[in-house]
Amino acid sequence: MAIIRDRVEKAKASKLRAKSSYATYTDDQKTLFLYNWKIKFFSAAKSARLAGISERTAQGWAKRLKEEPNWNIYEKQTNRFSRPQSQLQEEQKEHIIELYDEKPYTTTDEAIESLTKTFEGFSLKRSTVNSFILHDCNLSMKKLTRQPVDRNDTTRIEARYEWVLRWTATDMDYLQNCIFIDESAFDINMRPSFGRSARNTPAIAETPVTRAESHTILGAVSTFGVVNIDVRVAQMRKKNKGCRSP
Repeated sequence: MAIIRDRVEKAKASKLRAKSSYATYTDDQKTLFLYNWKIKFFSAAKSARLAGISERTAQGWAKRLKEEPNWNIYEKQTNRFSRPQSQLQEEQKEHIIELYDEKPYTTTDEAIESLTKTFEGFSLKRSTVNSFILHDCNLSMKKLTRQPVDRNDTTRIEARYEWVLRWTATDMDYLQNCIFIDESAFDINMRPSFGRSARNTPAIAETPVTRAESHTILGAVSTFGVVNIDVRVAQMRKKNKGCRSP
């Protein structure tokens, strides 16, 4: 509790220096208020003063906690009664999630256009829809991974299932009599897919050459160790001198 008191004192000092008139309270201040009010049985006003909280605010919290014992005092305090109802409700949330499930690379403008066509009278700023997509729909931006349509085809899934059943019925044992073969290719130009640069400028990574020799490592391993390993170098195609421009 002493550590919490120290952090509360620092929070109170920083608020004295702040210019904003809107009061926000840290979790430490709320914890100290609850400790003094519920454990030490101080009044709500005294507990508020010790925690650096407005007495009126703390008295409101105390009243609500008595009426609603399960209320979470640590949740974000917002005025949900006087605020107009948002156009983005559960219905719009389901629509957006279905839209991105079907087409993950949908842009925000396309999502707004779809909402406008589907829901009569829909009109919201792009930033509001963006925030709703990120926080309420829990859809974040990430690097897109492409995969062929046939990968999830029912015929292929059935064929994989039958393959597993067939080999499960044999004496195949991954830990005793199986060898796993895989390959990995690389070249001297390989770099991470993302990078940072100043705003409005491209992120450029210099490489020794535009096109480099590709190397492929073929490996065969089992539970007993490496069975074999080989490195192959792809042959570079020679340019056709006759096709050179003058």
